[in-house]
Amino acid sequence: MADREKLQAQIKARHSLHELQQSYPARANRGNIEEELKARQWISDLSEETKAELVYALNNGSLDLVLRRVADEALKLTSETERSVLKQIPIGLVDTTFPYGEVRVLENESKIVILHTGMMLLINDFADLVIAGVQTASRLPRAEAGLLIVSLSRKALHIALMFLSSYELKGSPFLIGPYAPDLETRIAGGCLCNYIEQFCVLHEYGHILQDAESTVAAAQAPVTLPEHELQADAWAYGCILKGVDTAQYVKEFPGSRQWLVIAPIVFVAISLFVENILRRAGWICAELGVDVPTGVDFSSYPTTAHRYSHAMQNLTNSAEATPQTMAIAKASWDLVGAMWSLCELGIKEGRYREIVVKNSPHKRRAGADSPVSRLLRSAKALFR
Repeated sequence: MADREKLQAQIKARHSLHELQQSYPARANRGNIEEELKARQWISDLSEETKAELVYALNNGSLDLVLRRVADEALKLTSETERSVLKQIPIGLVDTTFPYGEVRVLENESKIVILHTGMMLLINDFADLVIAGVQTASRLPRAEAGLLIVSLSRKALHIALMFLSSYELKGSPFLIGPYAPDLETRIAGGCLCNYIEQFCVLHEYGHILQDAESTVAAAQAPVTLPEHELQADAWAYGCILKGVDTAQYVKEFPGSRQWLVIAPIVFVAISLFVENILRRAGWICAELGVDVPTGVDFSSYPTTAHRYSHAMQNLTNSAEATPQTMAIAKASWDLVGAMWSLCELGIKEGRYREIVVKNSPHKRRAGADSPVSRLLRSAKALFR
């Protein structure tokens, strides 16, 4: 009973956090957070532990608030029946560098959705690279576009190693100098980042709904774990494709519609890059002197190529499958594949050995304080 009450308090706290977040942009002076909380009637119902967590989140967990808003936007893309179930599921951010999300089962069998800080930051960083590669490169002369892709490849490896290795890295993971993104590219990158995050949240929600149906379905037709992942992908993509016209960012930025439509495909492409590193972790560790995790088990997941094929089929069967959208979707997948091929070649030829600062501890990018998270929050503030 105590666990259930704590879970209910967490749900209430999450929604109230979102309510507080929405009121901040309108204030010139936020004032004292503790005083703000005391003014809320529901605060007296929470335990001292939850109150402390709430104050800490408001002071330090800006990405957690961003995630809550992304989840609210994602829920609007679901049906009323689905939403009635999913809105009761707490969702939060865990401040680790792990680039993934998960459904976590609590001791009393209740479920929560967790996204890791590493996942949100990785998506944010890669979204800019994809926009630069697909949108910016198309405007450049052929030779310059080729140089941009080479630069993007090194940036992609740098970004991935920031989350998979504990060593300090040389250089910047961001596009600077002549390839620094302009305002239009930044806005497109912010939109794409938001859309990918919505897909990730919807994918985890898909697992929640699967679990609710599995008791009956499992007895009739057992489903393997890889099939579960594909089904969650298909359900999440279906929500996006059905809800394009009502999506908040699409209303505010009609030009970003294509990025919402292909966001799941871009996410799978990003997953391909990370998976390639993990599958060849031993070789990469030996060549670069990093400590990427080895022996990662992918047996419960479909291959990224399989996920891409399914995602493209979902898009092809939808009303959003225009020639332009299909071309951009394929270009995004091909771009990330090309970036990995260039990275693989560069590693073989020893071109990336200088990327690692030997014997230097990695300065972990904390969710609330890192430059990229500040950029992410600033970009998202433009779209409210």
